[in-house]
Amino acid sequence: MEPDIDKIEAYLSGALAGAERQAFEAEIAGDPALAEEVDAVRLAREAVEFSISSNLRAQFQEWQEAEATGTKTEEARVVTMAPRRNLRRVLAIAASVLLILAVGSFWYANEQFASDQLAMDYYENMPLDLHIRGNAEELPEAVAKIRDNNFAEADAYLRSVPADDPLYYNARYYLAHSLHRQGEYDASNDILNEVNEASNPNLREDASWLKVLNYLELEQTGNDEFQTLLEEMIADDGHTHHNDAVNLNDKLNSFWYNIAN
Repeated sequence: MEPDIDKIEAYLSGALAGAERQAFEAEIAGDPALAEEVDAVRLAREAVEFSISSNLRAQFQEWQEAEATGTKTEEARVVTMAPRRNLRRVLAIAASVLLILAVGSFWYANEQFASDQLAMDYYENMPLDLHIRGNAEELPEAVAKIRDNNFAEADAYLRSVPADDPLYYNARYYLAHSLHRQGEYDASNDILNEVNEASNPNLREDASWLKVLNYLELEQTGNDEFQTLLEEMIADDGHTHHNDAVNLNDKLNSFWYNIAN
């Protein structure tokens, strides 16, 4: 019967506990073939750990961290090799584990660090009714329609606000949000260029951040304007989105971002 590799992995990782662990240890003690397989898997795990760089190893130990910050290298470790007859099995298991790690790292990078995913996460953390901080009630119909994904009516309403109306730039800003939600990122940026002329500094800062997210969705992080906007936000610790910009910049320069994009 083929050995249960998943169970062996659970045993070696400590996931197997209590009575189930004791029963498995008794099984190992009474089955030389199983004991040999456990040793082979253990050696494969050690070989994988030995071969993975300290940064990548840290990422799998701290899955939620964006990138390991330490620069220390792992101390060299001596791995006692199995008898020659086990070597082929050890290498086969090591290759399988490395493949799993590679697939897992690619999946994680795309789920957490792909440009469009980053843009979506930052956008979702910026509720629509807080974007203009205090002015949302001045355009309630438009806000409600955008929330309901009734974009056609929202856009028509917002485009109807004349240029001499005190809420013109607010309307343009919300129109840019509507276009962003529709995936019309270039069109959204065109509208945001107008909002830069608004007298309200908070509105201008929100518009700049939305423009950054549009470029991120478009995977245009090398764009000169994107770089300039991000650098300005990072340099200005009083900017509404300073912390977001710093955090985004860290992710753009991370190991995981380079895998995903």
